[in-house]
Amino acid sequence: MSGVSSNRGLVIEKVNPNSIAEEIELAPGDKVISINGKKIEDLIDYQYMCADEYLELYVIKKNGEEIIFELEKNYDEDLGLVFAAATFDGIHPCQNRCLFCFVDQMPKGMRPSLYIKDDDYRLSFIHGNFVTLTNLTESDVKRIISLHLSPLYVSVHATDPEVRKLLLGNPNAGKILEQLEVLASAGIQMHTQIVLCPGINDGKILDKSIQDLAKLYPNVLSLAVVPVGLTKFREGLFELDTFNYSTSRDVLRQITNWQKKLLPVLGTRFVFPADEFYMLADIPVPSVDDYEGFPQLENGVGLVRLFLEEFYEYENAIPEFISKKRSISIAYGLSPSKILSKLVDRLNQVKNLTVYGYPIPHRFWGEKVTVTGLLTGSDLIAELKGKKLGDTLYISEAMVRKEGGLFLDNMTVEEVASLLNVKIDVTLGIKDLLKKIFKEDMECLNP
Repeated sequence: MSGVSSNRGLVIEKVNPNSIAEEIELAPGDKVISINGKKIEDLIDYQYMCADEYLELYVIKKNGEEIIFELEKNYDEDLGLVFAAATFDGIHPCQNRCLFCFVDQMPKGMRPSLYIKDDDYRLSFIHGNFVTLTNLTESDVKRIISLHLSPLYVSVHATDPEVRKLLLGNPNAGKILEQLEVLASAGIQMHTQIVLCPGINDGKILDKSIQDLAKLYPNVLSLAVVPVGLTKFREGLFELDTFNYSTSRDVLRQITNWQKKLLPVLGTRFVFPADEFYMLADIPVPSVDDYEGFPQLENGVGLVRLFLEEFYEYENAIPEFISKKRSISIAYGLSPSKILSKLVDRLNQVKNLTVYGYPIPHRFWGEKVTVTGLLTGSDLIAELKGKKLGDTLYISEAMVRKEGGLFLDNMTVEEVASLLNVKIDVTLGIKDLLKKIFKEDMECLNP
């Protein structure tokens, strides 16, 4: 045990009740240093090493005491530990200067965690973070292959070497196809994405990217195409434009043609446009089947369809009336406003219920940002101050970050509620929203 730095190891944040870890009295603040004599570099090591039935767990307690626990357990039985971070050595930072990097488009004075640029393959495997692969070393590649870290989530943006170098601001970014082919040949599966920038990686460049990536199917499982997001804080940055009604329709037409071409050949549509393109183009989103299991949901691909399906599932169960008069309000971003307005209209058909729906402009980030998840507390205050809000204002969980219940501008839900003089209820989706509005009136929503 001696000679091992106390800076190494994974710090325990939580011990699950009735777990092995609780039984041996591990506690938050303790560090797991090694298992069966092998040092732990990150959560990946921990997960692989814990698969054994016999473990020697070397722990440094919060008070500095060093202990080895000898454990016998079932194969793959979890110890019941939640760690403060997935790595003990921080994260692998991004080495790129992407033309569209959102971090570069943020004002000063926000909380430090928002300025972190990670490009860590470990977080790609563990959490589904997208990475560019530009900072991979030979040992990283060997580890990915030897541990079969799959699937990974890769930001491609363009397979054309020169265009990718331009987009990522990195002269080493042009070998992406070579990197993907190496991983694919080793059986590693990947989900990929393209942040589409008008005039740079769209048109023929997008055609080439789709074609190149589709050739690597089934190791490259899917491709999401997402419109570039631009804030008003772009002084001194590369001049970029956003998509509009006409150009969004062009992109959807192009991707739909590729889907029709690839489906009979690969058995999958493979490439999926983000919901925002449909909202900008004023075109209905595809059916559930067209999303093929929603492989890129976290990328904003299919969220609208899931919302609609959940709404249709419970729409007929909404009561015709409520016994006591009540008024409420719902706030959301401009992008999904046409979809959310349908919900507001339907709820206003309930006798004794008045619902105010408020699409919120993005004053904080600028008018080119329209998604609900980037709304801030100051946006809500600027738009809703003095307006009819009823007894409760409902907002999506997408607006509020888990750490401390903060909006992106560091305002808390409680602060915004106080300034608007209304109760604010954060909802987890349409089912949760309806359950909170009608409580016991919709029995089908109760477990």
